[in-house]
Amino acid sequence: MRRTVIPTRTDPPESWTQALAARVESDYREFPALRLTAAQACRLWRLDPLTCDVVLDALVRDGHLKRTRDGSYVRG
Repeated sequence: MRRTVIPTRTDPPESWTQALAARVESDYREFPALRLTAAQACRLWRLDPLTCDVVLDALVRDGHLKRTRDGSYVRG
């Protein structure tokens, strides 16, 4: 069974971003064919667009995700 760290409101913003990125990365590992636009990712993980962009960009930068020509995010 997978354990997901859910940040609390008292955690600093960086901890939030790291925990969210770990959750998103975990979901992409669990579902390798997952292909989402930023808007779909926001809805799936219930994130505001700015936070979602920060998390997705960090995962792309770290090589965990790739952004396709059509703007979808797929496993890196």
